[in-house]
Amino acid sequence: MITTERQVTVLEQFVSTQLALEDRPGIEWFMQDEARPHRTDKVFRFLHEYFGNRVIALNYPQFTDAGIAWHPYSLDLSPCDFFLWGALKHTVYRNNTATLDELESLIGVACDSIYGTACKIGMSTPNN
Repeated sequence: MITTERQVTVLEQFVSTQLALEDRPGIEWFMQDEARPHRTDKVFRFLHEYFGNRVIALNYPQFTDAGIAWHPYSLDLSPCDFFLWGALKHTVYRNNTATLDELESLIGVACDSIYGTACKIGMSTPNN
């Protein structure tokens, strides 16, 4: 069972491993689902400490005065689900890759090429 304490522990592990490996710290966004143990003051304080305004979560703005509200009953689709994958797939799979490293490199290049209007489209979320 996920409790607030367990969620904070999972987040601490995530931050200490994933963000430490990131070559562009401070640009990551965190998206939280609607589960009650994920939406407590303790969890939101932790998220605010590491991600600040770069959090999409139900009730997050009410706790922290920052971030983007995740609308209740909205689909669990992130901007990456309905925009980024399609844009990347088109670019990445134009090339044949022989190794996982080549595929990862192509994905990185494709991500770096998305900017301006494309980013605005991908980061817009429906108001439902």
